[in-house]
Amino acid sequence: GGCEFSGSDTPVIKGNVDQRSGELLYHVPESLFYSTTVVEPGQGDRWFCTEAEAQALGWERSKR
Repeated sequence: GGCEFSGSDTPVIKGNVDQRSGELLYHVPESLFYSTTVVEPGQGDRWFCTEAEAQALGWERSKR
């Protein structure tokens, strides 16, 4: 268990499904929209521990 990326047991990467395009995008804490991105599991959003984990599951890093 735990998350190497954040140094704690809490996943910090936000996976967000774009409701218009269906794109799977993830946001790291330093990204522009991190603070305003809300993780809504009912819409397919989820948390990740590492970028590698997100990428392995087909998610792409947000361009902003």
